[in-house]
Amino acid sequence: KAGIKAMSIDLLKLYAEREKKRGSRYHIDNYLEEEFQQYFPYKATDDQIKCQKEIEADLMSDKIMDRVLVGDVGYGKTEVAMRAAFDVVSNGYQVAMLAPTTILAEQHYRSLAPLLEPFGISCALLTASTKARERRALNEHLRSGELSLVIGTHALLSPDVQYQNLGLVVTDEQHRF
Repeated sequence: KAGIKAMSIDLLKLYAEREKKRGSRYHIDNYLEEEFQQYFPYKATDDQIKCQKEIEADLMSDKIMDRVLVGDVGYGKTEVAMRAAFDVVSNGYQVAMLAPTTILAEQHYRSLAPLLEPFGISCALLTASTKARERRALNEHLRSGELSLVIGTHALLSPDVQYQNLGLVVTDEQHRF
């Protein structure tokens, strides 16, 4: 009980501090966003559109976003996250998308990279199996800001991974983190 009480107090202090701080305020380019959405293979559902609008409101405010998106498997949570990532990258910031497994990270990469390509947005994959030479190059591109979006596993949390202008972290937890 004492441990839970101490953790609760720490969480309350943390969120009180977060409430005082201000984050970046992003501009949503509706035309560009609509163009991006044309590349998605499926039409967004009403629930996805609702979530997307709520996330856009978060992004346009200067309040630090801390949002959990919950839904059944196969109902498009990743697509909503991809749209938010696009909005942040379109504002000149970098995005990290964290997945619990190499397979899931690779799936996200294969889904998202082709959607970003027509917009000239660079995207890369970083996992524990990424070769050292590729990892060094990827890290340099992140530090310099040349790389806009990186998708990966816990390798993204490594101390050697540094961003120039990180604006959003998406965690696809899949009951693993």
